[in-house]
Amino acid sequence: MANKADEARREYARQWYQKNKEAHKARAKANRASQRTAWREFKAQQVCAHCGVQHPAVIDFHHVDRNESNKKVYKLVSSCRFAEARREAELRCIPLCANCHRILHWGESH
Repeated sequence: MANKADEARREYARQWYQKNKEAHKARAKANRASQRTAWREFKAQQVCAHCGVQHPAVIDFHHVDRNESNKKVYKLVSSCRFAEARREAELRCIPLCANCHRILHWGESH
């Protein structure tokens, strides 16, 4: 059961949000846009480790350890957690173009 202090904090937060809703939404929108821009710039710097193609539209990130329980890069990017996604991509992934990535996985299963 929540105590009165918790209820008071929740009520204060609700009232604050109602008073500042538009500014909060604008900040969140601007943050998402800057996160997307930063991710696009990061992908634009990546080069396929197999064939050397460099275009952000075709770069995928191949997880070296497929049994790893960490979140996938795309989930981190979609939740606007660019810093974590970049760290995950740099530490645990190999940049591959879409074709090389699919060829690698096809070779693993055939």
